[in-house]
Amino acid sequence: MSETHISDKVGKPRKAHWCRVCGEMIAASETCHIYRGVADGEGFYTLYFHPDCWEYSRGWDGADWECASPGDVSRREVREWLETESRLASAARTAATTWRG
Repeated sequence: MSETHISDKVGKPRKAHWCRVCGEMIAASETCHIYRGVADGEGFYTLYFHPDCWEYSRGWDGADWECASPGDVSRREVREWLETESRLASAARTAATTWRG
């Protein structure tokens, strides 16, 4: 099955939706990431993400999307992962600056 990306943007939905990653509700008018696509044999679809959940899922490949169900990763886990990534990136920048002298 092939999928085609149509659009992705940051927006505010008119009604509540469930986040595709953490499975928690995104309230109406809450800022979120909105992804639209079309899958062969299944038609058009729209997915909604909390901004941090969108960032978390950027490294996923097709197999990750096939295996993951909404709520498999909690929003708390997403935030912890993002905090760890941020600390690692900061440490790498510090090390690079120190190394250059």
